[in-house]
Amino acid sequence: MGQTNIRYTDESINTAFSAFYVIPEYQREYVWEKTQVKQLMEDLLDAYTSDKSKAYFLGTIVTCSANGDFELVDGQQRLTTFFIILCIVKKLYAEYGIPTASIDQLICGTSLNQYGVPVTRYRLELQHQNVTNCLELIAKGEPRPSDVSKTGGRLFDAAEVVEQFMRDNFADITAFGPFAAFLLYKSSFVRIDTQNVVDALKMFETINERGKNLDPIDLLKNMLFTNVQPNQFVALNTEWKSVINELERIDEKPLRFLRYFIMAKYDVSKEPNGVLREDRIFAWLKANKKQCPYASAPFKFVQGMKDSASFYANCKKPANSWGGGY
Repeated sequence: MGQTNIRYTDESINTAFSAFYVIPEYQREYVWEKTQVKQLMEDLLDAYTSDKSKAYFLGTIVTCSANGDFELVDGQQRLTTFFIILCIVKKLYAEYGIPTASIDQLICGTSLNQYGVPVTRYRLELQHQNVTNCLELIAKGEPRPSDVSKTGGRLFDAAEVVEQFMRDNFADITAFGPFAAFLLYKSSFVRIDTQNVVDALKMFETINERGKNLDPIDLLKNMLFTNVQPNQFVALNTEWKSVINELERIDEKPLRFLRYFIMAKYDVSKEPNGVLREDRIFAWLKANKKQCPYASAPFKFVQGMKDSASFYANCKKPANSWGGGY
């Protein structure tokens, strides 16, 4: 049998954060809201109280090895949240007077740069604009900046939810310590690592193709990137972000817009009653590659989305309003 370029490893939080992870700009930003972070904490607490000796499985993450780092393709929401959890564990340990060295090394580490010089780095690096220093501020226990972006705000929200949850459920280090150990050693997932980013994107699609973890807008974005060369990622991401920015300007949900866009531009007559439901979008995209050119002409397809999003946004919320009668 030939060698495979895909590696599977079982990881705990403790072993996972002995490595360095990079979330490239073309990946979606941190989108978890407070409710999702709180749900994760509640799930972890339920698993801990049910049987603290049993591992709690968090699913899979997909990475692509690059220059000694792991580029995250899938799982960045969970891994980012766990990095924040580590920062809060460190904060509470410091308050309790417990040495934080074991936690520190999971938050920061040393690696060699391109010149062979040791540099100290955070274990998780975000490359999205306006959030590059947010995790560093959280790790240092710094307050939320007044001019933080929406994504940065969600990161600080997550930190506040985690800290409040831990303070509400654990009165002292005697109660908190065993839970922290459970988080580090019993929270587990499988890391699927490839040597090629396109292979990683295809693996991402395979894992999520039934819409179990992501909504169709994220799966569509992945399919678009699968059909361009890596050196085109930045350009395609710029166009994609233009679509999302237009929708954010009018507080429109991207998934709802995508449904409107498909129904307006393409033939959905084979759907029941000629109506495409949101939970059918991904299946429809997979079955209609010929009429919907997201695979054959991804830039053209995104440009069409961009033009429609701009027109839709201007109709829903005109930039210039007369503010009166005729």
